[in-house]
Amino acid sequence: MRFPFVVLVGGYALLVLAWVFGNPPGAGPDEYAHYLKAVAAGRGQLLGDALPAPDPSRFATRETLWGALTERRVHIPKGLARDSIGCNTTDARRDASCVDDASPNQSAVDKVTNVGDYPPLVYVPAGVATLLARDAIPALRLGRLALAALSLLMIALAAWTLGASSHPLAAIGLLVTVTPMVVFCASVLSTSGAEIAGSICFSSCALRLSRAPADARVWWIAAASGVVVALSRPLGPLWLAAAVLMALSLAGVHRAQELVARQWRAATAAGLVVAAAASSTVLWEVLVEPGPPSMKGPLLRTISSEVRRLPAVLRQGIGKFGFLDTPMPAAAYAAWAAVIGLVVVAAFVAADRRERVVLMATVGGAVVVSLVVGVRAAVDGPGRSYLQARWVLGVGVLVPLLCGEIVFRHASETAAVARRLLWLAAGVAAVVHVAAWLANARRHAVGIHGPLLFMSHSAWSPPLGWWLWLAVACAGATGIAAFVVTSDR
Repeated sequence: MRFPFVVLVGGYALLVLAWVFGNPPGAGPDEYAHYLKAVAAGRGQLLGDALPAPDPSRFATRETLWGALTERRVHIPKGLARDSIGCNTTDARRDASCVDDASPNQSAVDKVTNVGDYPPLVYVPAGVATLLARDAIPALRLGRLALAALSLLMIALAAWTLGASSHPLAAIGLLVTVTPMVVFCASVLSTSGAEIAGSICFSSCALRLSRAPADARVWWIAAASGVVVALSRPLGPLWLAAAVLMALSLAGVHRAQELVARQWRAATAAGLVVAAAASSTVLWEVLVEPGPPSMKGPLLRTISSEVRRLPAVLRQGIGKFGFLDTPMPAAAYAAWAAVIGLVVVAAFVAADRRERVVLMATVGGAVVVSLVVGVRAAVDGPGRSYLQARWVLGVGVLVPLLCGEIVFRHASETAAVARRLLWLAAGVAAVVHVAAWLANARRHAVGIHGPLLFMSHSAWSPPLGWWLWLAVACAGATGIAAFVVTSDR
């Protein structure tokens, strides 16, 4: 394993670590609810206790009714519940100092979590990690670390699978795909991080297998990442199917058959494992999870509303944190979007006819799937959509990964362009990742409208202070840039 590859993976690890500790407990979307489910799952409560069926007439919107339908009661041991966690999530102007306002529970209590009926198995590692703590705040951070390790493993395996350890240009797509939002999701206690990172890894395996005969270990990595994706969220099996369809289209049916035939034992075993995991999630959703209430309002108006929201969803996919209340500087969005645009254009120009068709179909498919998910979420009609980028990043990652793969495949023809794209992607990524971390840190230290220079007089600070974790974030960003510098040399 080459030094530049280790530097790249280490850079992402340091960035995630800086987010784990630089973000106050409960700062992720519904993180306290996910934490309660993890605590329960780590102690054998995979589902929790059902609550009485809610009365639809008592809810002002269908969205709140849908939330009530997903609630379950779980048993939380002494010290591991603290109602002040996530206290500032409803007001971006408020700092996170209120997180210590409430005391931990002095005896075992029953709590209600609105993610109670989610597939439970990915929560188990985080729940087992909480066994090491006696207070809710360190327990939540331990749970974060457990799921962050899983996400980082998926990103590292994706980089290795694509060939970044020996061919730096193979990392172009990965550098663009791992946005600050991906790192943020990987750092909070939620299954979204594992779902997105697992999708990156599985899609990378699919692309690698469509390229040429690969190491048999790629099939086992595909199986492991496929299980993670399938068990993370109900839409996971759909993301797996999309990646397989993309790879089949890229390779062609006859070539795909040849590739499978050469390693049929590993291919068959991986396929059976992933199919079993996906089937279990589909069965869980049918038997346990409630469907959304009937949508209110004309379908065409709802679709039109979702189309208008797509630019906002794209911005979220680059980086909008907390409960979508913590943006990055405008220049950061512009820089990352420009790199995405350049990589897409370079891929389209370099691609052959088949690759160009697959690229257009992948972009169109990602848009259509996002619209379908948005329409499904618009249970209260046009203007009431709660579509979030993290819900559809599992399919959205296909586009930059595919573009990076096409550029890499044609690097011998466009070596100078590919090399410049690699340097640009790494440089922009390094700067934007630090800017994203600082924007989020400021929001929780002094509120979103607080002073820009907040380090020395913040109302809330992470363990060991802001300066340490800023240094860790900068070291992580430096690792991403150093990957290009060391590999180029």
